[in-house]
Amino acid sequence: MDPELVARLVNADAVAQDRIQAQGSAQVAAAFSGVQDWADHGAITTAATEAGAVARSTSRLSAASADAYMTRILGATIGGSPRPAGVISINDPLRVGVRDWSSVYGRVADTVRLQVARGASLDQAVTMGLQRADTMVRWDSGLARREQWRQSLAANPQAIGWRRVIHPELSREGTCGLCIAAADRIYSIATLAPLHGKCHCTVAPVTRTTDPGGTLNDEDLKRVYESASSTYAADLKRVRYNVQQHGELGPVLTDRAHDFRGVGSLPKAGPTAAEVTRRLESEIASLERSYRGLLARAAAGENVIGPLAYQRDRIDALRARSLAIAA
Repeated sequence: MDPELVARLVNADAVAQDRIQAQGSAQVAAAFSGVQDWADHGAITTAATEAGAVARSTSRLSAASADAYMTRILGATIGGSPRPAGVISINDPLRVGVRDWSSVYGRVADTVRLQVARGASLDQAVTMGLQRADTMVRWDSGLARREQWRQSLAANPQAIGWRRVIHPELSREGTCGLCIAAADRIYSIATLAPLHGKCHCTVAPVTRTTDPGGTLNDEDLKRVYESASSTYAADLKRVRYNVQQHGELGPVLTDRAHDFRGVGSLPKAGPTAAEVTRRLESEIASLERSYRGLLARAAAGENVIGPLAYQRDRIDALRARSLAIAA
């Protein structure tokens, strides 16, 4: 095994994946750039559909890049010609229980409307919506990489496990303590790599005689600890992590102190019924103002039948939910 070749392959893969995700995020943001009315159902559907197509394409690129990387790194690690797994097929989202890309990226508009209802300015709300879009693109790309890694490793029995490899050179805000903690062990082939938001980690195969990721991590950690303040370095070393099961994303890396309970569940100290009702009433009031504006546009001769129907249905649904809570 050539350690320098392995290091070049691992670093090149991390840079390639970072570029793919950044490009996908920019294209998704562009898909929403034409939305003027965030209550316009037709405009939102068009933007979400376009954004979903971008996310699917980005996921496919991530899988193809991961496949090429795994072929090269396995060749450098186990020697000879590794057995190719082939690029995985991605048509539907790899999120558990989700079959429609546009429904995922329609959540961007949900975020914008919710933040406006909570009192944010429209510009602030749009910024938060696009931040969510960026996160979702990176999660979807990560799901594609993870599945490609798993299948590539499973196709080559010489690999007995894998290790998470950190990339402090790509971490603009400093290497995450969770990644450092999780990189300190070897995982079995059957174990899916836990995802982590804004993570730049890659994986490296482990054989009975080689663990290139361990060597690379040791070198990077030495530089991280030497360049960090003593307090920050000590904090990083104290981080402990959990791998928790997310309802859509599967295994996710979280801080041990973080009480993660998956999709669709409320935290233990959730909002009271009165707080939920106030939020609903605030959103209803915002939607009704928008609805009155649509009525004025309709009276002026503009065709807004679709948005009017969407707004009315949404208002009725929120009103029914508010009444149910009060009952």
